Amino acid sequence: MKALVILQHGWAMDGSVFSKWKPALDGLALQMRDSNQGELEYFVAERGYFHIANDVCLKALPTLDKKIMVIAHSLGLHLIPAIVRESADFLLSLSSFANFHQDAQVGCRLSKRRLERMITKLKAEPLTALRDFWAACDWPVEARPAISEDSINLARLVSDLELLHQVDIQPGWWPHKANICVLQGNNDPIVSIEQARTLGRVLNTEGILEVDGANHLAPVFNPDPGVLQVIRFLQSIA
Repeated sequence: MKALVILQHGWAMDGSVFSKWKPALDGLALQMRDSNQGELEYFVAERGYFHIANDVCLKALPTLDKKIMVIAHSLGLHLIPAIVRESADFLLSLSSFANFHQDAQVGCRLSKRRLERMITKLKAEPLTALRDFWAACDWPVEARPAISEDSINLARLVSDLELLHQVDIQPGWWPHKANICVLQGNNDPIVSIEQARTLGRVLNTEGILEVDGANHLAPVFNPDPGVLQVIRFLQSIA
């Protein structure tokens, strides 16, 4: 068996957020080879906010003769191309959502206004807006990308932030043949536990794992619960 794990980061992040996933996946790949269980590779998609984008390569990956496994954080779930979704055998959603705005009318209006203010600030003071968002996510300062106004792709940051107004996952958006798991912290200031539960219902999965006290980046920075789901899936198809 050959398997490929695709890791997709969320808005205003880069591939470095998966730095703790890499040694975990490397160890799993070595274990699989040593036990003759197959081969495991991974591809870290880069949206191109601060570095050269490589996510265009995603469209070619499903043509490979491999089991496709997707791990997506936050908005990253919505950035996965349709051809990948149709080919995927496994999905692990980390701190993501079916739609960004709350269902309640008043809550929805407030959410849209907050997002509009954030878009305005991003256009006027991009570095400040990014650092404020990273602080809200509890992204350690030492782990953040070194950025300047010349090094960021502001157009893509703005367009993807505006995308939050539009995203709305409906039943069937991700094929039901895939094994799906939703992992969400209950102390996430960006994505609520209710949003994660809604995503689970829309994706028709009972595999919703709620992590007590975890914030927006916790499922990325602590890969153990997610890697366990990967192992369980690989064991189920071995």
